[in-house]
Amino acid sequence: MLDTLRKNSRSTLIYVFFGIIIVVFVFQFGPASSGCRSGSLSAKAAEAANVNGRSISMEEYQRAYANTFQQYQQRSGGAFDETMAQQLNLHSIVLEQLVDAELLRQTAKREGLAVTEHELAESLKKIPAFQNKDGYFDHQQYKMTVARAFGRSITDFEAEQRDSLLVQKLAASLSFDAKVSDDEVRAAYVKEKEKLDVDFVRFSPELYTDKVKEPVPSEIDAMLKDKKEQVEKRFGELSHRYDTPEGKKTLPDVERELAAEMLKEERASALAKGAAEEALVKLRAGKKLAELFPARAEGAERTERKVEVESTGPFSPSAEYIPKLGSDAALSAELQTLSEQKRIPEKVAELHGAFIVLELKSREHADMAEFDAKLEELRGAAQVQKSNELFERFLETAKANATIYKNPELLKVNAPLLPTDLGM
Repeated sequence: MLDTLRKNSRSTLIYVFFGIIIVVFVFQFGPASSGCRSGSLSAKAAEAANVNGRSISMEEYQRAYANTFQQYQQRSGGAFDETMAQQLNLHSIVLEQLVDAELLRQTAKREGLAVTEHELAESLKKIPAFQNKDGYFDHQQYKMTVARAFGRSITDFEAEQRDSLLVQKLAASLSFDAKVSDDEVRAAYVKEKEKLDVDFVRFSPELYTDKVKEPVPSEIDAMLKDKKEQVEKRFGELSHRYDTPEGKKTLPDVERELAAEMLKEERASALAKGAAEEALVKLRAGKKLAELFPARAEGAERTERKVEVESTGPFSPSAEYIPKLGSDAALSAELQTLSEQKRIPEKVAELHGAFIVLELKSREHADMAEFDAKLEELRGAAQVQKSNELFERFLETAKANATIYKNPELLKVNAPLLPTDLGM
């Protein structure tokens, strides 16, 4: 559950509408709720943060924390507790969101955005806590609820509501720049839906070490002459090996040993590459990797290392990461060209010192009929995603140009959650 909450806590939409979240949830979970411990709201001596000279009081932080805590409790069916809040770093999340909300409010005002009386009134009418049993806005209920839930004036509450609406306006203005073409939507759809499953065999030089002959002295001499720098580099990488209780060995003490070791590695690598290229030739002649290098039977004991076929399982061909093999842009690009007509890459791949032979097992194509049927829905989702990306970049730029202070006590892993915990 914590993974889901962490994902949600980083949602851009939470950042955008955080001001509204504070306002709406305080009616259900106000200062008197169990989310705030008794007597803790009276402390105002410390500030939680400061954004360009505007202080965010510990009281504001505490109220926001209580509201957010209760919001998570609702999402989790009551299972969310303070231990989970600490694990989630909820104190840090709330502080970050308060800072973001204040920075956005200041930015909106600087950009000349404003909220009219009509817009404010319409937003208040939509809040269920201000509506009577028939669903209509009730002014008396409005005043009583604000006073009872907030313990503050109508003027202060409406100022907060204006700020929340300002943030929404700013977000809306940014979304106008988030234009998404049908080609972009199509490319994203194909990337998500198209899958490859590839069989592969890994030829590791370590499998051929025992087939390599020991270098003779003349070969070691030639190695030290032709590749002196590589031997010195290897000594530097393995210097810890030669720092023994009997004393530290120098390069002249071990250079012949290193040269011989490197020669054997080169020869094992050449054997592995040759075996891989031979396998590729057989594939081109019509053989299958599963026939040439059958996998060990499930549950069979592994008595020796040997070359055997493996499968990546379905994955997106547009991703650089290839399951069980790792990340490689060139190989990923090569795999994207595979099809039923071209099941085998042009050449043996080399990854992390091993030589890889691959064969297309299956390719699942994107259903373009489904794409056409869902184009409007997909375009809308892509628009939202692009808006979020633009908003996040905008927010990061605004932060980089702002003067922001955050109470260091609230940034600790096991931060005190409330002012009383700070000894105030």
